[in-house]
Order: sequence, then C-alpha cells, then structure tokens
Amino acid sequence: MIQRVPATESQGRIHTSAAGVLKIELSTAIIGISSIHLLKTFINAENLSEHTIKWQVIIHVVFLISALAMAIVDKTMTQTLALQHQKHH
Repeated sequence: MIQRVPATESQGRIHTSAAGVLKIELSTAIIGISSIHLLKTFINAENLSEHTIKWQVIIHVVFLISALAMAIVDKTMTQTLALQHQKHH
C-alpha cells in the first residue's frame, strides 16, 4: 500500500488510508457483536455447557487480539511512512 502526502501538508503527517480505517471499524463492529453475544451467553449460562461457554470466550478473545494486532500494524505502517517522508524532505 502506497500513501501519498498532499503538497499542502505542512506537518509531514501521513493521512490514514481508507482501507486502514475500514479494517479498524470492521474489527470494532465484530468485537461489539461478539460482546453482545457473549453477554447473552453469560446471562443464559446455566442452560449452556461449560464447553460452549469456554469456546465462546476463546473466540471473543481471538477477535480482541486480532483487532489489537491490526491496530498495531496500522500504527507501525503509518509511523514508518512518516519517517520515510521525513528522510526524503
């Protein structure tokens, strides 16, 4: 992914790509849905097996870790591009 800095950008700041924003928004939406589902699971816990509850918690934690990893990668890429831009100017 190549990002371009507008000539009018005085701070050398890299604009967040639309794809990066969409990935973070999608991750946030999935975590929100998973959180609601997990809450319903806990409310109904006496009617569910321990195995089912365990796997729903594991899946939710995987969503959280994935979203965190994507945010870290996006931030790292943005910082790297900003440093490259500073070196060339």
